[in-house]
Amino acid sequence: MALTTANTKLRSTILFSSKEEQVLFKRSSADLATARGLTPSALLARLPMEQLTDSDLGRWAAQLIYAEDGNCLDAFEALFEDWSAIQPKKDCRGIVKGFFDYCHEARVCINTTDERIHHLRSNWDSVCFVMEEIAKKHEDNLDARIQARTGRDSESLLESPSAMLSITPLLSHLINIWEHIKGYSCSFRVLLDFAYMGKSSRKGYVEPPEARIGLLHLIDEYEKGGTN
Repeated sequence: MALTTANTKLRSTILFSSKEEQVLFKRSSADLATARGLTPSALLARLPMEQLTDSDLGRWAAQLIYAEDGNCLDAFEALFEDWSAIQPKKDCRGIVKGFFDYCHEARVCINTTDERIHHLRSNWDSVCFVMEEIAKKHEDNLDARIQARTGRDSESLLESPSAMLSITPLLSHLINIWEHIKGYSCSFRVLLDFAYMGKSSRKGYVEPPEARIGLLHLIDEYEKGGTN
């Protein structure tokens, strides 16, 4: 499909493999548009979204992903921003794991000399404080004490100047302690900072369709309550 601009209206050209295919498309889409009370162009703009995701949240994320210059990081950022304000009632571990997988595949890094790093450090400190308090309450829980120490040790990564700090080790730590921190806004603020600051360090990286479709499927599963 080729897109051109003329008279301030965006036009599209669809190439069909046969006359029969063209007639089938035009007649069926015209009926469907009429049945829905839409123009043919409005219908065609909606159909791909309806095939990609089943949920309202998924369609909202899809608008961010498929906007001009949009990508999965935009959707992750928006999700985490919303959840940092109002923590989700359902466990979104599956989406957090999906964020880790995306960042691992794309080799997402952050610049620790960016001004935003101060916000991230403050939020990371809050997450560490949560784990330290849990470790104090459960002194017999060796894993909690180890994870609390690991979180503090990881602070040095955020304090050292680096133009390309990989965030996957930090995300891995968050996933390891997710059961303890999933109800705190600071957890989502950390994720929000990672998504906002993150950029792929892979030269010439092009986000694959599987990443976008996979994220929308994760969102749909979350909406159905099955992302654990």
